[in-house]
Amino acid sequence: MTPCEKLGYKVGQRFIAKGAPHFADGSIVELYRDDGTGLPCWKLIEGKCSFLNAGGNAGAFDSIGCFEPLDATMTIITRTNGQPFATEASARQQLSAKGLKGTHEVVPHGGGYALVPISRTSDPITLQPGDHVSTEGMTEDQYHAVARAFMAAGAKKGQRAPEWDQYPFLGWDARDRTLYAQADALPLCWTGRHLTIAQVLAATNANPQPEPTTTPSPITTLLAARKARDEAEQAYQAALEVVRNELPGYVLAEVGVDMAAGPDKTIIGGEDMTDPENWREGDVLIAEIDKLDIREGNFYTVRADSDGDLYFVDDAGDRRDNFCGLRFHHRPR
Repeated sequence: MTPCEKLGYKVGQRFIAKGAPHFADGSIVELYRDDGTGLPCWKLIEGKCSFLNAGGNAGAFDSIGCFEPLDATMTIITRTNGQPFATEASARQQLSAKGLKGTHEVVPHGGGYALVPISRTSDPITLQPGDHVSTEGMTEDQYHAVARAFMAAGAKKGQRAPEWDQYPFLGWDARDRTLYAQADALPLCWTGRHLTIAQVLAATNANPQPEPTTTPSPITTLLAARKARDEAEQAYQAALEVVRNELPGYVLAEVGVDMAAGPDKTIIGGEDMTDPENWREGDVLIAEIDKLDIREGNFYTVRADSDGDLYFVDDAGDRRDNFCGLRFHHRPR
């Protein structure tokens, strides 16, 4: 197995030169001939080389360790002098000329444009600050789907651009971890990877799986219901105790209320308790007005004398026979 084969390099594959003796740094080359040594022949595609060893074309035999595969590096490709391409059109022309359409794309860089590798869709992606995606050709539904994916991965919710389709990039700002659309020609926040829509939506942290749900057993359901019932009963008893404390000298008990006769009528044993004729000793009344020693809101208990006539005792302890201004409140059990 040759040194190239050990690294998985194949004839026709393209590389970028880094520290090669016979090629300028950043030059794009193609593996022209694998001669079985560590110094195979490289054909110049873009850049500088002073030899014509690639079948009469610019190229040279050079160390295999001085070249990195274009589809395995995130190196940004600019002009051979290190400056970005002046226009997007010139960058796209180089994209075609270098045969990189399948592996690279044009992005803003350094005040101009550069070529950057596209991560393979099959590669596992975990979204992180700095990741971004081009909005060119993106539908509004895709825009929102990508935004949700970034936020699910941890990006803070940013302001939605009022006219999102006019912004060339959508991504995760590496500076303040906020998601937003970028309109500047030189988006300083895009310091990370340029991803495709498919990669963002398929990222491992773009759509976190919900916690698995299990159906509780009948016993668990019953226990939970009993606990809720007990807590409600405790709350009720506490409230009842407060009412009892506010009614010293009187016994408070629950009564059944039948509202079928209308909202202003309390029915007990089929009798309309808004009618004083149906009151009996022990019933509790409430004052609706102030009169003499009767105070609005206070409670008074119905009493009966030896003749069976009903009366009540006012705040001063005196007997009162005029029930005017009092209404039935409840009947203790």
